[in-house]
Formats: sequence, structure tokens, C-alpha cells
Amino acid sequence: VTDNAYIAGLAVPYLVRGCNHFYVRPSGVTGTLEGDPDSFPSTLTLYGYDFKFDYYGLAFVQNSTSPETSFTAGSVITPFPADETFEFDGLSFTCPGGLAEARLPDGGLDKQLRYWSADFDVSTLSFTSTDGCDPSAAAYLTLGATVYSTLLDSPLHGIAGIDPDGELISKDFSDSKGLETTVTSRFRMPNRMQLNGPDEELYDLIAISEGYFNDYGSTAEQTAGDGRLNFAATADVPFFEDLEVQVRTTASQNTNPDASVQLMGGWLDGGESFFTSTFFDASNRAWPDAGISEALYRNESGATGDPSPYLIHARQNWLDVVEFDYPLKWSSSLRSFTAQAPNAPQDLVVVEVSHQLDYLSAENAELSFGVVYQGLPEVNLTNFAFNQLDESSGALEAMVQAFRQDIAGKGEAAVGALEDGVNGINAMLQDQIDAMLEEFYTTTIDPIVDALYNGLDQLDHQTAAANDWITQVEDETQRLIVNYSSAAYDPAGSLTSVRDAIKTLDSTAADAASFINEVDAALEQVQLALRVISDQVYIAADSSVTLEVPAVPDPSNTIQGLLYQDEGDFQIVSSLISALIAELSAEIGGELAGMLGDVLEAPVGELNNLINEQLEAVRPTLEIVQEILAETDSTIADVRAEIAATGDLVKEIEAILDAADGLIDAASVELQVTIKALVLERIPEPSQFVEYSEAEVKALIRQEIEDRIRELEIIPEFQLVLRQHFYDLDLQIKEGIDTAFAQVNEAIKGLLKEFLSDFDDTINGFLGDLGSSLGAGEVTGFAHINEDALRLLRLDAHLQLQVPEDFEFNGYLQIKQLSSDGSDACSYGGSNTAKEVTMGALGVPVAWVSDGMSVDVEGKVVFTTYPVGLGGRIEMVDGEFGFESFTITDLGAAMSFGATENYLAAEVGLAFQSYAMYGGVFFGQTCDIAPLEMVNPQAASVIGNPNPTFSGAYVYGEAHIPVSEALLGIPASCMFKITAGVGAGAFYFVEGPTFGGQMLLAVSGEALCLVSIKGDVSLVGVKVADDFRFSGRGRLSGKVGSCPFCVKFGKTLNLEYKNDRWSFDL
Repeated sequence: VTDNAYIAGLAVPYLVRGCNHFYVRPSGVTGTLEGDPDSFPSTLTLYGYDFKFDYYGLAFVQNSTSPETSFTAGSVITPFPADETFEFDGLSFTCPGGLAEARLPDGGLDKQLRYWSADFDVSTLSFTSTDGCDPSAAAYLTLGATVYSTLLDSPLHGIAGIDPDGELISKDFSDSKGLETTVTSRFRMPNRMQLNGPDEELYDLIAISEGYFNDYGSTAEQTAGDGRLNFAATADVPFFEDLEVQVRTTASQNTNPDASVQLMGGWLDGGESFFTSTFFDASNRAWPDAGISEALYRNESGATGDPSPYLIHARQNWLDVVEFDYPLKWSSSLRSFTAQAPNAPQDLVVVEVSHQLDYLSAENAELSFGVVYQGLPEVNLTNFAFNQLDESSGALEAMVQAFRQDIAGKGEAAVGALEDGVNGINAMLQDQIDAMLEEFYTTTIDPIVDALYNGLDQLDHQTAAANDWITQVEDETQRLIVNYSSAAYDPAGSLTSVRDAIKTLDSTAADAASFINEVDAALEQVQLALRVISDQVYIAADSSVTLEVPAVPDPSNTIQGLLYQDEGDFQIVSSLISALIAELSAEIGGELAGMLGDVLEAPVGELNNLINEQLEAVRPTLEIVQEILAETDSTIADVRAEIAATGDLVKEIEAILDAADGLIDAASVELQVTIKALVLERIPEPSQFVEYSEAEVKALIRQEIEDRIRELEIIPEFQLVLRQHFYDLDLQIKEGIDTAFAQVNEAIKGLLKEFLSDFDDTINGFLGDLGSSLGAGEVTGFAHINEDALRLLRLDAHLQLQVPEDFEFNGYLQIKQLSSDGSDACSYGGSNTAKEVTMGALGVPVAWVSDGMSVDVEGKVVFTTYPVGLGGRIEMVDGEFGFESFTITDLGAAMSFGATENYLAAEVGLAFQSYAMYGGVFFGQTCDIAPLEMVNPQAASVIGNPNPTFSGAYVYGEAHIPVSEALLGIPASCMFKITAGVGAGAFYFVEGPTFGGQMLLAVSGEALCLVSIKGDVSLVGVKVADDFRFSGRGRLSGKVGSCPFCVKFGKTLNLEYKNDRWSFDL
């Protein structure tokens, strides 16, 4: 019986089997309906999808079918980019004949979306219609699926749709087609995740969006393996607000937390972003539709344009004083961030200064302040790979010189190995892998072409008949293109055919013509390049560069890598920096070249010392890069060992060739027909054979063979395998080498900055009214960051002050965060964080007061939302000045007024002929020991540090009198002098309460200008509650004779008294 199945609006005729039966009841029809297996079409196109049907049969229960009772088995085939076949054991239909759900084989389906190289586990299969009541209305394949992020242990679950073109369905597409159930092809992310940082650090991520694969139709990167999984998240970093990032990563089930990952900052669309919209990027583009390249959006090296709108930003409003906002550059190899560029000058309370973020990771942040010089020499892998470091710039020659180490040929060999390694990894991952097959063409295909030409040349072309020529072409092309081991075509069996040659591409690495060997050779080149950077390579007897250690190692055949350390020194880096500076100084400008001249002409050791100082600053990063590259080298060595042992990579290539055996046979037959037709078209008569040269005929045939091999499905499958195995390694290699070069650039900048500073010696006025009396230039600085708090920001500057005349000195500006609970300093109460701004300088020359005199000076202001404290200090640290008949030898004063600190402190030392006096005083409340140490440097050792304050008074004075002059009337001189000293002081503080005193007894003498002796005892006593103690020191010293032939002696006695007990220590 012939019947029609109405499926998706189509009438499908088939023969009905005789075993069918139906029961008609009030509830509906129940029964089975099965088609003859040979009569139901094996293939159908439904809703634009290609279906393959193995069997057609339905079971009805009350007019309805279900996947569980359906016998309709087969598969639905989706083209590239999905490029997968989804099998089903039972397909059900809607009542009008539309496609409904399907029963899958036990355990579901383990698939892979080819363009995205995404492992894709299917648990449900159904079709979502645009109109369920109309079976002819469009319906789309919808899959309940589990996908994976290579970075995460947790699988991701969701519903994905695939359209008839093999592309994933987005929300925009779903809405535009009017699907009855919205399909977004997005997958639920874990709420909290971790991303590996440098060393053992971990970034804590919070998912903001679901995960999704980038849209194939809107990208120019359409090679298998180019697709990526994307999701938006926030990343916790120290001090700054959580970073807003878009994560782009591979989607393999083989978890690798260290896999390469790209981080971008997202974009704005209609004023919305990932972080403001509940559903952003509804088309699943994963990059902005703004007329820019994807490489620019991802801020990749060499991209053209301005990436600023799409960068990640590190932001923080610090103390309502500084608004930090740094556009960031992410390094996948180092797993850390740096600033994309220095920030423009910004107001920092009183001074305008440039600043930048030097480093940011999961646990650490480093800021620097001051002038950043642009236009200095840059060397990087991109320039190197594209041969932009040519002889005209001198940088390539600098590279050669650095590796040469005064031995001819070594530098050229090292640079050549680095270039070959970069080319090797590029060859494996480029869109066309022709370079990987060149050895196969040369060693295997070319002999076949030679033999084919020789076979065609056997005829006597001047006398042979046309039919003989046709037969000769047929026989030779059959023998050498197809060759099914037929005795008629290859009786000796001595020469392989193109067909058989293709099937040997999976030969072991020992076969020089195999594709596997080319992969192994490329990996060896990559290892050599890595070791040229991070370790050592060697020159073999044939002058090639090798990984093998020579039987007799010798400096002449050993090439030290860029980061190789000889007793802790980066000698090659140092040589490269020296060569680059010498080669490139003229490129920066004649003035700079002149400034560098003296240094470059100085002894080599002096220049090396300067370079080594800069290398110490970048040493941690260089060592991290060295470790990363060494690990990558080890990974590649493991892969090569697996290749030698017929490991996973070889087995995947073998599986591809085994599965394609029939396709290769068919393609060989087609190739034979094509080449036969091509030869007879160009040379229809045997007499015309001589009109073409041997090279022309061979080139024609070889090109046709290459083109046909390139069209084989195995080639893109080979590409996909290589990308899956080596894509992440490629990024690690290139980013690691680029990072190493970047540190070379930083060291050059640091070295040249010492000389470029002369270009920036302008004193700029401070902000506001301060500018009329205070200015700053050559500003540099740093910030101390502890977890999420920036505790201290310090700027060092060359300052100019008018008091009353202009004088210049090196000073500093500090902005300090003070905790409201008093844990860092004074407590200011409330919830507001206090800020302390300090300006000061050490060793300021004040020649306008007295020649040789210098002072330490400091002033500070503390404020929350309003000023809560003001203070300052000044202290003479060098020199002295006269005041009538007195000489002032010591001078200092400090004060503070505000909510928590109110004090006055001063100290003064006077000298009058041989008389000397000193005194100091403190009154008030302080939460810092500094003003008390001005009065007496020993104060902290006895009374400790404020907790949280000291409130009271401290008074001290001492005098030294020449008793030999005062009592005996003998003028004091080195011929005879006896001096006695006495000092006393007292203090009282409310806290405790604490009170005590200080005593000093001293005596000294000189005679005949040959003998001198002096001794003193100084004690400070303190009583806190019932605890009473004295602490002090006694000293005795002297000399006999005239120095340097004198004899010196000395002894110190430390004394301590505590609660009726004395102790001493000599």
C-alpha cells in the first residue's frame, strides 16, 4: 500500500508495511505505522536542513506521537561552521506534521562544533517553530547542550540553536524570525570563578553574562578553530574597583587553567554595555559593530587604529583627592596588566604630575609618578617577524652583535634560529598549511612528476599515431596517479602513486616526507627559538643550530640565550641594550646622541654598571618570562616525544587519513582524469610534445596535484588538529618573547632617562596660591598598596622655594591614608577616612642663612571632609650659624594643631667659646613619637610609642663647662682642658599616668695635645603605675699620641634599673 507522510509541509510517498494496526477510540487513534525501509527516502531536506532517514515508523497514543515511542531514526546534518551530524533514534511530529522532539541514543551525543573547536555534548534535540499550527512554517534545530571553557572545571549548560546554514542562533535572530520560544545559544556560567594569575595568584571572577560563542557570520576570522567562547565578568584586583572584563577563551573539555585567555573591556552600544544591560550583545558578535578590526578590539600587536574605547580600565577615587583611571593592557603569558600608556598630567592636591600603573595582578599593584619619555627605541617580536628591524635602523645589527660575543657567525645563527622558530609556529597555524607540505611535495610528489614526464617522453613523438599518444597518456597517468597495484600499470611495483603517497602522510617522524615529520621539524625550530631567548643552543659541525649539546662543549660553539644568566648576570640582555643604545641614539636626535657620547665612550665597566642597575628593576619580570618559556619548551619536548612514540597527535592524523581512505581513492581517480585531459588539451598531437619544455610540463602537472591535494577534506582537518594542539602554545611563545623584549625596552628607557632628565628641568609652579612661592620639577614617585588600600603615595621632586630668595632642593610630597580607628596614626572618629598630606625635604641648603648650613623641613595638613589638623617641623641637620657672640649648633622646632594633635616642641644647642649648652621642650598631645625624639633621641627606648597618644610635657637641658678655665683660670686648649657636663630633665604624661626624669653626667680632658679622655653616663627613668625603671648608657673613650699613629681605646656600658634591680652589659 502506498501512502504519503506529510512532514514539514511536504508530501513524502512511501510503501506501508503490512504489520501496521490502529485502534479508534473516543480518546483518539492508537496504533503503529511503519514504512517499508526500502521505500522511504533515505535523504530529505526539511526546513532547509539535510536529513538522513534510516527508518520511518511511528507509534500513536491518542492521536499523538512521542520521542519515546517513535521508530523514526536517522540524523540531521549541519554544514560548517557547526559541521556536525546529530543522530536520533526516535523523531516525533506535531499533529499537523511539523518536527517536534527526538529521542537520542543512550548517553546523548558527544559532538564538536568545528569552527569553534568546541566540545559539545547534546542531551536533547527538538525543533522550535515560528508557527506551531503551520507545519510548513520555518522551524529551527534546538539542542540542549553542555559546553566547556578550557579555563574552568565546571561545565556550562544551556540551549543552543543551529540554523540551516550551520550558524548558531542568537537572540536577535530568534526575535527577527519570531520563534515561539526565544533561543539565545547562551550557557549558564558559575556565579564565581577563578582565573590563574602569576605565580600562585588567583583572580576572583564574578560572572556578569552567560557564556556564548562568537557569531560566525559577522567575523572575518572564519577558519576552523578561530571561534571562541565569550563571557563578561568582574575581576577582583587590589586597591582598584573590580575590573570589568570580557573573557575570550577556548572551549575544550580538556581543562587547562593556564590556557591562553584574552581579556577586553567590552564596548558601548546605545549607551549600554555588558555591565549595565540585562542582555547585551544580542547578536552574539562578541565585538563591536563599529567598523573596526577584531585585532584592534582585542588590542593585538600590530593592529591599526585606536583601541582606547575598548580597553579594560582600572579605576578608583582615592580619598576624594585623586581620581585614578588607567586603561590597561593584558598579558596572557604573564597573567598580569600594565597601563596601555602613561596618564596625562593630573592635579595631586598641590602639584600637577604624570603617573602610570606599572603592574597589576590579582594580589599586587604598582604605581609610579613622574615624567615618562616617549619616542625611545622599541624592539619587539612583531617588528622582528615583519623584518622592520632592518639595517637602516641598526636594531637588527644590534641583535646580531649581542648574540655574537666576538665570535663570527654566532650572532647571525642565533637571530636566524629565532626567525625560523617564529616562522615555524606560524606555518603550523596559518590558514593554508602549504609550507608544512613542501617537503612532501619535494621528496615524494616531484619524483612521481619526473617519472610521469619520462613516461610521456618514451614515445617517438614524430612517428607515433594520435591513438598511441592518447593510450600513453592514459597508461602513465593511471600508473602514477591512481596505481591500484595493477600489474598492467606498475609491474615492478617500484614506484608509488599520488594516491598511495597521500596515504603515507601519517608516516612516523623518521620519514622525511611525512606531514608528521614536518610538524616535528617545525616544533624543533620553535624549541630552538625559545632557547635562543631563555637558555642555550649550540652550533653543530655543519654550522647549523642545534639543541644537542656537543660532545666537547666549547664557548665557540655555544650560543647563550637572551635571558641566560651567567652567575646571575643577564650578559646578552646587557649586550643588546648597549648595542641598541649605540645604534639608535642617533635616531632619537643629535642632542641626545651628544649627551650619550661621554657614557658610550666611557670604560665598558661603567656602562655595564649603569645597564645592570636598570636590569635589576626588570629582573623579576625577566625571570618570570624565562620560567614561562622554559615550561613551554618542556611542553613542546613532551609533544615531540609523543610524536616519536606515536602518541595522540599522530593517532589523530592517522584517524583522519583512515576515515578519508575512500575519498582519497575517489579524488585520485578524478585527478587522473583531470591531468589526462589537461595534457591532451595542451598537447593533442604527439608531435607537439617538443613545443613545451620539460620544466613547463612538470610545473603544469605538479600545480594540478597541489591544487587537488589542497582541496581534500583532510587538509582543513589537519589544520584543526594543529590549532587545537598548538594555538595556546603559539600565544604563550609570542607573548613571552615580546614580554622579554619589552623589558629590554624598559631598561633602555630607564638608562636614557638619566640623561633625558636634562630636557625636563623646568620648575613649574604649584597649584593655586602656592604657585607664587613654591614650584616643582623632575617629579617622580610611587605608591604603597596593601590589598585594597593605598596607604601612602609619595612624590619626590626638585623644589624651588622663595624664603626670601629663590633656592632649590630635592623634596617630597606624601599623601597618606589614616584609618578612622587609629590603627595607622591618630584616630579621627566617624566613618570618614582621614588624609594626611605632608610636604618636606631633607638636607635643604640654606646658604642665605649661613654657608654650609642645611635643614630638614616638613609641613602637613590632615583632613577628612574638612581640615582636622595642621602641623610642621624644621630641624638643622648640618652646619651652624652665629648669633652675636654665640654659635647655634642645634636648632629644631615642631608644632601641630587640630582635633587630635596639639603640641609645641623645640630644641636648641648653643656654643660660647668652650662652653656648650643644649635644651629641649615638648608640651601637648601627640600620636607620634617624632616630636619627643627631637627633644631627646632616647625617649622612644624608655617610654615607647604612643598608644594612641602621649599627653603631657617633656623638658630637658644640659651644659658642658670647661672647669679648668672657670676654676683655675687656664684658657681651654688641647694643651690642658678639663670639661664637666651635667644634664637633667623631667616628663609627665596623662596616659598611665607616666612620669620620670633624665640625668646626664659627663667629664672630658686633654693634655699636651697628645692625650685625651672622656666619659659620660646618661640615664632616663620612667614610672608607669607601680613599674619604675631607669635605662641608660655609660661610655669611656680616649686616645694617646698623634693620629694616625695614636692608640685609641673605648668601652660602653649599658645600664638598666627596674624595680630595685640593676643590670648592666659591657
